[in-house]
Amino acid sequence: MGYCVANDLYLSFGKVNITKWADLDNVGDNANITNRIDWAISNATNYLDSKLSDSPYQFPLPNQVYPPILVLMTCYLAAVLLYESRGIADVDKNGKGMHALRWHRDHVECFIRDIYARKLDLIGVTLRADAITTSETPDFVSL
Repeated sequence: MGYCVANDLYLSFGKVNITKWADLDNVGDNANITNRIDWAISNATNYLDSKLSDSPYQFPLPNQVYPPILVLMTCYLAAVLLYESRGIADVDKNGKGMHALRWHRDHVECFIRDIYARKLDLIGVTLRADAITTSETPDFVSL
């Protein structure tokens, strides 16, 4: 099970867009479109699990109510996977793909960095047993 569902993608990007991006053969085969959406959600979830496996949190997360920001980041990445599957036509002067959803991919990477930097907390998610917690101020300062 992924951290988001198809309806989350529809709410984030519109059903028409998601369906268009998932229909690589442009034939309107609903079973194939559903399979591609499931594929994108699964791969986005696996990517986040892999990138966050040694974060302060216990990834992969067990089936639970997931923090909304994790659902959103999974949606972003799943949509990017569907969109990029159709090919990237727009590139910058360095040949880097610069398409309409590039901001979303970059935002997912920023989310991952913020988790590791402890700038972002996943509310309701259990910390790993070996996660080091620090306080804002030290208990004792030698002068």
